[in-house]
Amino acid sequence: MLKMTNRVALSTAIEVLSKSAETFTLTAGEETLTYSAEEVVAKLTTMVEQLDKKASAPKKPTAKQVQAIGEAEEVYEALKSVGKAVTVSELMEAVPELMTKFKSSQKVASLLRSMLDGKVVRTEEKRKAYFQAV
Repeated sequence: MLKMTNRVALSTAIEVLSKSAETFTLTAGEETLTYSAEEVVAKLTTMVEQLDKKASAPKKPTAKQVQAIGEAEEVYEALKSVGKAVTVSELMEAVPELMTKFKSSQKVASLLRSMLDGKVVRTEEKRKAYFQAV
């Protein structure tokens, strides 16, 4: 089932109004406004174009995302320097800079999980997670 988004609602209204030859009268305060169906369709079409433009605009990463990318690279370099599959705790012990910078193994584990798309491999032995640089 198609979700009723703003774009779908506007497109439906355009389709319905384009088949109509009516004029629409609105009262705003003491003013009475009259619009033809063509004028309303033109305005709705402009709104759809603005939605499409907004949706296709390139998204810049936030400051936190940029920071996380840099931190992930640091963790990846540390993992490469160890050269074997290690747990997060073992990695932090082997590279003391990680302990001073991140203070928590949870942050390092999170950064390692974010790199599972090909840079890092995760294996499990006896319910322990081991990470290794590819």
